[in-house]
This record gives sequence, structure tokens and C-alpha cells, in this order.
Amino acid sequence: MTPASRATDRFDVAIIGAGPAGIAAASAAAQSAHVLIIEASDRLGGSVTAAMHRCMCGLYSSAPKNPLDTLNDFAQRDLVRRMIRKDGSHVIPRQFGPAPVLEFPRAAWESSLADICAESKADLRLACKLTNIRREGDRLTAIQIADPDPKWISINALIDCTGGGHVLKLIGTDAHQPPEGSDGRTFGGFAVRLANLNSDPEMLRLQIPYTLAKAVDSGALPPSARFTVFYPGPAQGAGICKLAVNPADLSPADADELAERIVHHLIAEIPGLRDAKIAEKSPRILPRDGLRLRGRYTITEHDVLHARLHGADAVHAWWPIETWDISTGPTYAYPPPGQHYDIPDDALRSDSITNLLAAGTCISATSAAAASTRASGICLATGYAAGRLATSSPMD
Repeated sequence: MTPASRATDRFDVAIIGAGPAGIAAASAAAQSAHVLIIEASDRLGGSVTAAMHRCMCGLYSSAPKNPLDTLNDFAQRDLVRRMIRKDGSHVIPRQFGPAPVLEFPRAAWESSLADICAESKADLRLACKLTNIRREGDRLTAIQIADPDPKWISINALIDCTGGGHVLKLIGTDAHQPPEGSDGRTFGGFAVRLANLNSDPEMLRLQIPYTLAKAVDSGALPPSARFTVFYPGPAQGAGICKLAVNPADLSPADADELAERIVHHLIAEIPGLRDAKIAEKSPRILPRDGLRLRGRYTITEHDVLHARLHGADAVHAWWPIETWDISTGPTYAYPPPGQHYDIPDDALRSDSITNLLAAGTCISATSAAAASTRASGICLATGYAAGRLATSSPMD
């Protein structure tokens, strides 16, 4: 951020959140508008970066012919193309059961997002928090950010790409859907990157869940440890443990302590982990659910599982309804193979505020449908669509 940009107090579009949805929204909106991006953390990539994800979900409805064979053009294909240019030998489609994903290296992911952001010429403000929103009737007119000298920044459109619906919460109850019975019953994520592994990584995929299940049965670890999964790589002798944690019960410090307990137990029980060290942890608990837009159209479970279409201009999406219930753990319900469902523009538009849009995990969807629409590849596509709508549709 330059001193000159800091003095600017008017933007056509303000985007809150710089994960895949936010960066894609900026790339679309900045083609014809003056754009501000506000991100609470100090890195791009949102939960994908914080959770150390190495696979992008929701890009394909079946095994792709090549990595660029995505369901949607623009943001999806552009990001994949950029990552291929940076490290093509490690940008590889994989099959996880019935679900196709795209494996990618972290460096290619983060640098590609940075390139997209820089090329958009959007005003990016990292480690910055939105604190207040001014509303006049059915329009949002200005925002405030945390600052020693906070000033109101005038806006023409606002896009919530925060993941948890932080913007929707600040606006009020008519901006977001009321809670459903399943809300608040979903595991969040917390990732731990391990180094100095001296074991076959594919064996560790089996050994780690088995060892932790035994520990849960004996009472040595809490029940949620049973749902920990291990992904080898990306470097030789490294891997990432993905923990399931309940955001309603654990503070970030509690999650950190649980991660230490799990890793220490694994080191004690698995010979190939005797020299293992924790190289990195998630900076926070990463919730899978949050507030969702009260939109003009709401995506439902039926839409996802029966591949409901809304026309060529809608976002095309495919990913299972991936539910992480705190009682039962993960379950998966799949759309028909090779048949995508659609997310229409009205699922991104507020039904009560004329210049409010949402993208990523905040779009208008039921709790069950959101367990599919929150996939990172789908967030890219809804972000780009929201950025387009913010500048091509009347915001009055």
C-alpha cells in the first residue's frame, strides 16, 4: 500500500477477504473499477493457505483431460495456467475416490495469487480489519477499517469474501440467513506440517489414523483425534496432519495444545516418526461454516445432488456435500458423476441490500449445500462472478 493509496477515501468496489474468492473478485472487478481489498491476515489465500491445502477441490466434475479442463473459464483456468507456468511438474490432477482434485505446490499457489492481485492494480491492505459499515436504507455507502485515525471510505458495492460472513454480521440480521439446526455442529480444521519423517509416506497415511483411533479408544486422546488425516509432502520427508477441531469448544490456544498432544503421541508410537518435528501450524482454527447471505436465490441440497442447472452464464460447480459433523465425523453425498450443478447470480446478490454481494463460503445456500459450494475451486468461480456483477449490474 502506497501513501497515495492510503489517502484515497472512495472506491467503486470494496472486497473483504483475500482468499480465492476475494482475489478472483478483484481480478474481475478491477477490469473496469477502482477496487479495495481488505484482508485480516498477513497472507493471501484465505483458508487454503492457512490450512496448508495442497489440493484444489471443485474444479472438475469428472477426471479432466488435462489440468486446464476446468468447469469454468476465467478465474479457475487463469489460476491453473499460472501455477503450471511456475511449477508444471507438480500441478497434477488426482482422483480421491469419485472426486477429481488438482494437486499444487504452495509456492506456486501463493505467488500466482500475488501476481493476479498485482496485475489487477487493486489497493490491497493486508493485516487490516473491517470494523464498521454505514448503511442508508437499502444501500451500503461507506466502510471503516481499524486504524489509529479511522476514516470513512465511500463505496459503490461491497463483496463479502471473508468465509465466516464477517461483513454480513456487521450489517445485521436482514443480511444473513437465520441459523439452521445443523449450524454450529461442524468441525473446523487445524493443520500441522511435519518435517524429518523417516517412513514410507504412503504407510503413514494408514499408520497415523490407526494409531490415533487406538489412542481415542484407550482414552489417551479426545474423540476428535480419530478424524485426523495425513497427507504426504510436499517436500521429501514431510507431511501435513489435518486435525478436526470444534470451534465452539476450543480456543486457538486449545487447538495448538491438542495438535502438540497428537504429534507427541504419534512420535512415541510410530518408529518412522521418532525424529519428526513440527515445522508449521495453522495460525488459527479454520471453521467450515459461518454466516451465509440471505440472497435472492438459495442453493439447496436438492440442487447439488440433482445437478440443477440455471443457464450458461451461471457458475458451474461439482463437489460432494462434505459434512464434518462433530458427532459422526465426515460424510459425503455426491452429485451425479460428470454432471455439474449451477450457482446463479441471484445466489450472490442480497435480497435486501442493493449493493451487497457475497462469494465463496458466504453465498446464499443452505447448510447442506454450503458443504459443497465452499470448495476452493468453486469459491474462485463465485468470486469472479461477484466481481463481474459488482461492476456490470446496476447497484441501485
